[in-house]
This record gives sequence, C-alpha cells and structure tokens, in this order.
Amino acid sequence: MLLLVLVALFVWLGHHHLTQQLEQSRQGHHERQQREIRLAMQRSADNLRQLAGLTANAPDLGNALAQNDDEGLRTVLAAQWPSLQLEAG
Repeated sequence: MLLLVLVALFVWLGHHHLTQQLEQSRQGHHERQQREIRLAMQRSADNLRQLAGLTANAPDLGNALAQNDDEGLRTVLAAQWPSLQLEAG
C-alpha cells in the first residue's frame, strides 16, 4: 500500500512539474513574440514618419492637397519619387 502511495505521489509530482515547465515555456514564448511585434511596429512607424517627413518637405504639396488637385499631387510626388524610393527601399 505504501509503495502504491509513493508511486502515485511521484507520478503526480512529475506531472505537476512538467505542467509548470510547459506553462513557463509558453509564457516565455508569448513574451518574446510580443517584443518582436512591438519592435516591428516601432520600426514600421519610424519608417512611416521618415517618409511623411520627406513627403511633407515637397514645396507644392500643401497647395495640391488643399485644392484636391490630382495632377498636381502626381507632379509633386513624381519629383520626390527617387528620394522616396531610396529611403523606403
């Protein structure tokens, strides 16, 4: 009877330990994924800010946007296109 209780106790302890280990592993993996996603979003936001800064420096962009002039926007962005391609890859 004592042997049966000891075996049951060892089985329960092993199961409990492995369950805790699995949960810790999942939590660590989840935290790593969250960090990677935050980093990717931060990089993307930085790239968008940089492109917005380059685009906003176009001299006639404000007028073309205010007048809703599609052709003017194309002309302004066409002049900026090589710089945008270099910066954005």
